[in-house]
Amino acid sequence: MIFDLKIGCTVTPRQLSSVFQYSFMKWKLGVEYISNSRLYEVDTQEAGTVQVTGDCKIIYLGLGTWKVK
Repeated sequence: MIFDLKIGCTVTPRQLSSVFQYSFMKWKLGVEYISNSRLYEVDTQEAGTVQVTGDCKIIYLGLGTWKVK
């Protein structure tokens, strides 16, 4: 499976977790899975960290920041 993450692409946190390892997602992409709540924490530019479900669409802004759609 080829996965090309570019600035401006729209993905879901669940899609990211199926391709990338947990540590890479947390430290490089700014997306962390919270196991006891089944939610993801996403680093955003405007609101800090936001909790979203796995099927929520997010837009990559670069440097580990996202915009929740």
